[in-house]
Amino acid sequence: MTDNVLKFEKGIKAAHLKPEDFRDTVGRFRTQSLFREMNRDKKFPAYFTLKDKDTDGCVSMRRVYLEVGDPTEYETAKALVGDYKHWQALCELPWFQEHLNQWRVELEAKLESENIMRLRETAADPKSASRVTAAKMLLSKPWRSKENVRGRPSKDEVKGYMKAAAKETSEVEDDYKRISGDNEK
Repeated sequence: MTDNVLKFEKGIKAAHLKPEDFRDTVGRFRTQSLFREMNRDKKFPAYFTLKDKDTDGCVSMRRVYLEVGDPTEYETAKALVGDYKHWQALCELPWFQEHLNQWRVELEAKLESENIMRLRETAADPKSASRVTAAKMLLSKPWRSKENVRGRPSKDEVKGYMKAAAKETSEVEDDYKRISGDNEK
């Protein structure tokens, strides 16, 4: 096993980095200084960018995150910063979470799309034993959110709605009587 963390095309600053390149002089994990956009003091070189594409010799962390495509983020951590604890430290930072949450949503959509494409290929393959199952899966439209589909409300929910409506009606009637001066009981 090699000590190199990132191995991307030549000309990129992050190519052939070692784990110690991701720590400061005291041995702490570098966070902001790793990113071109966040590196304020310039004591350490920035290896990454938060942009969608590699910029000025810095690797796009988003691009690599999506290329690695690991929803557990373990392989992503190893590929990007070489250490899962370092990745966790980055993930706890509010400024990084904003970007990471977008990447997670995009990765989820990418993986779901790839799975649907595999289902389509399996359903179209006349030699596949799973052809019928794949076709059924596609007909169930797994890409549609199940949260939006809802059946009839429960009896308790209906009772709750009825009580709320009765209370609202009673309040409106009370307001009308109070305003109109009709206080007959």
